[in-house]
Order: sequence, then structure tokens, then C-alpha cells
Amino acid sequence: MKKNTTKFIIICFSILFLCQCVSVRIAKKEIEPAKNYKIENPVKPFELMSSPFADLSWKSIKTSSVIAIQTECAKGLRSISTVENDYIQSIEGARVIHKKNLVNKNKIEFSQILTQGKSENKDLKLMVNTFQKENCSYSLLYFAEPANFESEIKYFDFFTNTFEVQ
Repeated sequence: MKKNTTKFIIICFSILFLCQCVSVRIAKKEIEPAKNYKIENPVKPFELMSSPFADLSWKSIKTSSVIAIQTECAKGLRSISTVENDYIQSIEGARVIHKKNLVNKNKIEFSQILTQGKSENKDLKLMVNTFQKENCSYSLLYFAEPANFESEIKYFDFFTNTFEVQ
């Protein structure tokens, strides 16, 4: 079980890393993380973990699902669809389940994609809520094995609803 948990976490952060690499290679710009946002940490069973590939990330101690925020600020910011495509392309055989717009309690409109595919032969579902303001892009991410996805989506929904730009 511990070996599978560790492998799943590595897969999640590999996707974040690949998206960062694509972002930097395409943009060829100086990219900085955003500092002007506020968000409430997900509650237990999620615990804060460190990652060089996300601004902040939390892992479920029950299922190893991951909630993260990844931001980038740069002049000439990439479009939301380009950011979303980077995430989709980081998953083998990715299939977009849905794409829609949603508004959180702070009246921030996100573009949401839900994809499913594989990474290192392991099934994976990824939900990404992306928002842009001025020269910054904010991506809120939820990675889970398909069997665990629905059981912890409420924590990601809470996370999304508490997001605000200051």
C-alpha cells in the first residue's frame, strides 16, 4: 500500500512538473508565482506537503489524492485554454470528461476541466479550475485515482470556494 501511495504522489507531481516545463518552454518569459491570493487549507484527511512543482499542495492521508495550487505571473500570459491543454497533454490517453465554467462564492469565474487517463500505467482523474486576472494565472488542481475521486471531491470544492485574489 505504501509503495502504491508513493508512486501515485510521484505521478501527480510529475504531471505538475511537466506542465511547468511546457509553460516555461512555450512562453520563454520570466515566470513568477502569484502572491496576491488567499485560500483556506483543505481540512483533514488532507495534510500539507512540500512540492517544488506547486505553490502549495496537500495529500489525503486516506487515499493519497492531491489538492494543489499552481500559479504563474508573466507579461503576455498564456490563454486559459493553453494552460488547460498543458495539463491534458501531461496525461497519457487523456479523455476530457467535461469542460465548463463555474463561479465560486467570491464571484470568481473559473474554467473547469475534468480529464481521465493514465500516468505510468496508473489510472488517474484530474480536475483543474483555472482563473486569470491581470498578468497571473491560477490553477487549482485535484488528482485522484478514479475509485477515490468522488469520495474526496467535496474537499476540493471547499478549496475552490475559498479562493480569492486580493
